[in-house]
Amino acid sequence: MQVLVMYYSRTGNTKKLAEEIAKGVQQVEEVKCATKPVSEVTKDDFVNSDGIIAGSPVYFGAMAAEMKEVFDKFVGIRGEMEDKIGAAFATSGDPSGGKETTIFSHYPGNDDIRHDHRRRPFRCNRSLRCVVCRSA
Repeated sequence: MQVLVMYYSRTGNTKKLAEEIAKGVQQVEEVKCATKPVSEVTKDDFVNSDGIIAGSPVYFGAMAAEMKEVFDKFVGIRGEMEDKIGAAFATSGDPSGGKETTIFSHYPGNDDIRHDHRRRPFRCNRSLRCVVCRSA
């Protein structure tokens, strides 16, 4: 199993958090972890990874444009992303700072709703297996 930890970091803080997350991933037996800035992420990285963890600084409550560019660039392989696990993280210089809305903005196509987790305040994406209930 391979997990891709991809991030955009202008000042280095998001990169530091990505590296710490990757250390945790690497502690799991039989799991390889690739850690890359979004500028180096390829289509093969997406297709060959069983899980993708995306991290971005908070920019007005949304992910960085550089992160969104990666999701937009690979929208054509959406069908190949079935049954993959996805997660997101965000960094901010402010204790609250909109990290929650930034994390939600990482879920591409979040208007493509499959189920609603018993009315929780977020929705699953058809392309990624839900990390809450493990369903597709």
